Amino acid sequence: MWIPVTVVLLGIALFFLLFLIFKKKKSQDLAPPPVEDLANIRITDARVGDVISIHGAGEDYDDLQFTVDSRNRYQYGDEPSFELVGKYRGRKVFVECYEDDELEVTANLDGSEIRFQDLNLVEQDLIRFDEEQNPANGIDFGGEHWSFEESHEIGFFRDGQGDGEGFYSWQFVSDDGRRQLCVEKWEGEGFQALIVQRIDPDDCRVFRA
Repeated sequence: MWIPVTVVLLGIALFFLLFLIFKKKKSQDLAPPPVEDLANIRITDARVGDVISIHGAGEDYDDLQFTVDSRNRYQYGDEPSFELVGKYRGRKVFVECYEDDELEVTANLDGSEIRFQDLNLVEQDLIRFDEEQNPANGIDFGGEHWSFEESHEIGFFRDGQGDGEGFYSWQFVSDDGRRQLCVEKWEGEGFQALIVQRIDPDDCRVFRA
């Protein structure tokens, strides 16, 4: 049976095309994974066991360094934030990083909390702040004014696992914009308050374990 030359040529061309596709796919499958740039690890990629160094945040303006003991996840809206917890000179430190349009880092570096009664607030005040969502509202504490920023429910996932649990948070910002006063209410617990400071992401370095 006679086969036209064009059919033979098309068959040969198809064979070589399939050969090249298979060869390319095989080379991609065998390609080594990309090498991580250990000198420029982002704080959002820090893992348990890594060492975090924050420039000038320690005592006497030394660099504050701690090993990450746990990495927790907070969920509000579409983007999660991550809390890195460790110890510096025997006290717990908490660093939270969140990335939306830009990377934001806040930290509680002394592990201290504020007694809710010292804020001169009652639950009705917080309910009103939550309903109005007005930055003109605020509180006076520690000799300075703190303007209302936002309030919402947040999901907390310890070690980033499980179904998580929720709490409600009210956030106030200092006049210089460098600190936040956070009031939290967890189910079955009283109100808690603490102050966190904003950290320049460029001052944070991650050393891979």
